[in-house]
Amino acid sequence: MTPTTKKNSVAIYARFSTDRQDARSIDDQVRRCRAYAEKQGLTVVTEYADAAESGAHMERAEMQRMIADVQRSAGPPYSAVLVDDLSRLSRDIWDMGQLVFVRLAGFGITLVDVNTGMASDNVAARTTFAALGIANDAFLQLVRSETHRGLEGRAINGFATGGRVFGYATVKEVNPPDPEHPRSTHVIEPDQAEVVRRIFKLYAEGVGQRTIATMLNDEKLPAPYDRSHGNKAGKGWGHSTVRSILLNTRYMGEWKWNVRQWVRIPGKKSKKALRRSEEEVTTKVYPHLAIIDAELWARVKARFAQRKNSGKGRPPGVGKVPHALSGFLRCGVCGNSMRIVSSVTKKERRYVNFGCSARDSKGPGACSNKMTVSEMTVNRDVFAEVKQRLKDPKLIEEFLKGYREQNAARTKSGAVDPATKLRAQLPEQQRRVDRLAEAVAKAGWSDALGNQLRAEEGKLSQLRVELERVVEVQRPTLEPSEEWLQNYFGKLLKLTEEAPTRGKAALQGWFGQVKVVPVGEGPEQHYEAEGTIRVGPAILADSGAFLDMSLCGGRI
Repeated sequence: MTPTTKKNSVAIYARFSTDRQDARSIDDQVRRCRAYAEKQGLTVVTEYADAAESGAHMERAEMQRMIADVQRSAGPPYSAVLVDDLSRLSRDIWDMGQLVFVRLAGFGITLVDVNTGMASDNVAARTTFAALGIANDAFLQLVRSETHRGLEGRAINGFATGGRVFGYATVKEVNPPDPEHPRSTHVIEPDQAEVVRRIFKLYAEGVGQRTIATMLNDEKLPAPYDRSHGNKAGKGWGHSTVRSILLNTRYMGEWKWNVRQWVRIPGKKSKKALRRSEEEVTTKVYPHLAIIDAELWARVKARFAQRKNSGKGRPPGVGKVPHALSGFLRCGVCGNSMRIVSSVTKKERRYVNFGCSARDSKGPGACSNKMTVSEMTVNRDVFAEVKQRLKDPKLIEEFLKGYREQNAARTKSGAVDPATKLRAQLPEQQRRVDRLAEAVAKAGWSDALGNQLRAEEGKLSQLRVELERVVEVQRPTLEPSEEWLQNYFGKLLKLTEEAPTRGKAALQGWFGQVKVVPVGEGPEQHYEAEGTIRVGPAILADSGAFLDMSLCGGRI
């Protein structure tokens, strides 16, 4: 009997998503993978299974667990992952390629498609997997196209196309032509419609959106998405919810469909909305579904226009400038994000204050934390605490241990760092420039040769600039010291001040969430920050292993 080793140990990944599949699909996938493993003399040591999850994104619980296992410093107890067929891994061709040939291969893990028997370390794997990926991606696009066409038909014929609209309910059509797929129509929901009318009347009479939200929360009236998983900030009315209602043309009987196109953010489950052209929008007018009349709608629109012309509300561009810790800070009382709630401009520089987003949007009923903290203060104290922690000898030693293990894994997998690739390209590019310069010297100047020479010189210059940039920020050739880490982090902080957008992106690899907790009462009240800093990914960009450092006691 062959002893079990990491080399002959494998994991299995399975997934199902569509309504034509169920939990039995995962059992079938696992059964076929186990049969393959037994035939090949392999031992299955663990399984990952995502149920009812789309293959169009990578934010699946078991998928992320598998990636975390692969990237941990000690590595996983297996050398390969089996899938029944490649579409179970991902239906997005780009996500599939990145996962198989970068994230898994970078740690010496092979992916095996049991259906074809093809392993990712085979010389023909890229071609085979690309062909399978194109087919899977085409299927995904076909499903999207057919779904969109069906919804368009429903919208044109006055039927509901999915989603909820506060103030309305849906009822099934009577005697549907296709009994297995009955359609629904919208009807006015009396209680919710009364809330909608009240919101419009209050705003038209001069009451602010935040005040309206607070009034509704004080009366404990259910908000549109209180019982929905999409309500990220918890229950209750927010000023943004009130604003959305005031701008919704459906409440005066004008229903629009296909206004936005929802595009998935690469690799993520979330999507972002892109506005479609007017020619693509389907508009229908249903007087029987109007909750407010034209006169009240006009009064509300007039108030919006008046506030815009008077300069009230948020100035243009405010909120669009990246801030170093924006997105990382969390309220220590309710757990919601902390966002910019106020600002002051001094000597042409804008200084902002962070506060609990739930309280700012929904009032004191949503969160009791009324304290705010200035951006300058939170940046100074959090970054100072981080730099102090980087002096801890135990932390440095633990980091070096993980660093050596990850470097060994990278060397074993044959991964080449960007600087080495760029250095290899420089001599050939220099030769191209030299040959063209020699041709110009022999044949004399011509526009064609001159333009080509300038183009190649530009490429050479760009390679040198890129090499300089990569060398400046890449991991050190020798093991990083405390001094190196301090200098690296100092450059990162400087980058957040001089180039906020780039700095913000760079910090994504360093910080986890930072919980800001109010402590004490009265004049002595202050904040304490608790959080994590991830050291590994900032140095080894393709590594997911990291060390956590508590920031407990960092007084802000």
